[in-house]
Amino acid sequence: MQNSSVSPTLRILNSIIEISANTSYQLEIFYQDENGVESHPETLLWTSSDQTVIDVNEKGTLTAIGSGTATITVSLATSNTLLFAQNFIAVTVPELETVTSFSGNLVTKSGYTLEGGFTLSITETGLQLSLGEDYKASTTLPGLYVYLSNNKNTTSQAYEIGPVKVFTGSHSYDLPSSIGLMDYQYILYWCKPFNVKVRRSKNLRLMKISTFILLCIFSFSFVHGQWIKEKGSGYSKISGWSLLADEHFTDQGKIDPNATRGLFISSIYLQYGLSKNINFIAYLPLWV
Repeated sequence: MQNSSVSPTLRILNSIIEISANTSYQLEIFYQDENGVESHPETLLWTSSDQTVIDVNEKGTLTAIGSGTATITVSLATSNTLLFAQNFIAVTVPELETVTSFSGNLVTKSGYTLEGGFTLSITETGLQLSLGEDYKASTTLPGLYVYLSNNKNTTSQAYEIGPVKVFTGSHSYDLPSSIGLMDYQYILYWCKPFNVKVRRSKNLRLMKISTFILLCIFSFSFVHGQWIKEKGSGYSKISGWSLLADEHFTDQGKIDPNATRGLFISSIYLQYGLSKNINFIAYLPLWV
């Protein structure tokens, strides 16, 4: 009678040579007993030669912990022998990319010109905010300042970089080393006298930002010393006031009672920008 028995076999089917730290991997095994029957024994024993590098649980699931190498062993005790299979694995730790700058563009729906790209970058002495060649700002904006802020709607607790002195082309602001690249989320352009936002930046770190707009209601010309509107923009107002009196002076200088005497004045005011420095203004009073 011919002996049909075979040598039992245990091996790892999906062995690997490398795994990244902080990741997991499931090892699979193949087992065939002395009768040539394939099965998955419940008594498998999984071990790691260095659990500070790779840990393995009772189901063969690997967890890469730290840099180094480790041998994973799966073993099975049968009636005749001890079977085992091994997998030698290296754990690598990916290098973290160091961020030294981020860039973006100024965004708004304001009627005032203020646009261009910017870059906030780390230098040897601190940070530098650089505006590109495409930068443009309206000279009619009064008291325009630049801030770093974590709130897109206010300069409260923001860092004031300073007043805007350049209105076209590339330029930069040097910031102290005490400010970190990721300390602030927003770059704000703000009309300081009126405490309203003109524009904010949209940067690579802040793609979560959507556009928010606040307008400087008034503009000011330091050249002519008057309030003006930019070309194509205007302002209108309807107003009224009244005066009531219960007595008045006569032409003889005497006081004369008059309970029904009163005055009401309404007016219409129009202002429209014909050019950068010229406005059309109309004032129409209506007496009643």
